[in-house]
Amino acid sequence: MRANGDKQRGTIRPDFDRSISIDFQGAKITTHTYFLLMREIDQLFNFFSDAASQIDDPRSPRHTDRSSLQLLRQ
Repeated sequence: MRANGDKQRGTIRPDFDRSISIDFQGAKITTHTYFLLMREIDQLFNFFSDAASQIDDPRSPRHTDRSSLQLLRQ
């Protein structure tokens, strides 16, 4: 995440989607920003990819729409 240049307000924009802006206003911060942080961590360190590779998926590929990785990211 990089600063948007608005240092007084603390606005940042995630690298994966520049149309999203996160504006820190003290106690008004919600827990939803956690999910954006987790996505950034996943992109930097392949956190979910590593976790998904350790999961044994007994589902039949014919009856599966989503991979283990997609389910973890969701």
